[in-house]
Amino acid sequence: MAKRFHSLLTKTLSVMLAALLVAMTMLEIVQVIMRYFAGSGFVWTGDVTVILMQSLAWIGAPALWLMRGHIAVELISGSGKGRASALALVVDAGIVAGGAALLYYGQDALAAFANIDIPSLGTTGDIKYYPMMAGALLLVIAGLLNLATGSRYTSASDQTS
Repeated sequence: MAKRFHSLLTKTLSVMLAALLVAMTMLEIVQVIMRYFAGSGFVWTGDVTVILMQSLAWIGAPALWLMRGHIAVELISGSGKGRASALALVVDAGIVAGGAALLYYGQDALAAFANIDIPSLGTTGDIKYYPMMAGALLLVIAGLLNLATGSRYTSASDQTS
């Protein structure tokens, strides 16, 4: 069950990352076209682009952690023997603890920016911290899934084949 959820979450996050990249690309294309034909672009594109970029980072980190798709993650994940295995276990537990702490203390950031307006979007500044909170939750889930499935013992190339 945990391995199926691990696989499903990895695929879902990959699709979300692709959709975010497409959205950012399309937004920039529209912005260039608007500047060329109308002389100015939309006021809100800068703020939306920041949110999309933050979303890419905060969704990408758990995706890479689940896939073991980054060199730093593969260095930590080890070969599944002895100290490397124990280190991978400790690091996965640390990811869970760090993500949980970020969720807890991130509430302060949300509260601090809840009263600051972003006029171009017609909303408050806390919207810029939603990707961080989602990413923190996804990191907790990714760490727990890696602990539950034992995927810390495999590399990204093993999982894709």
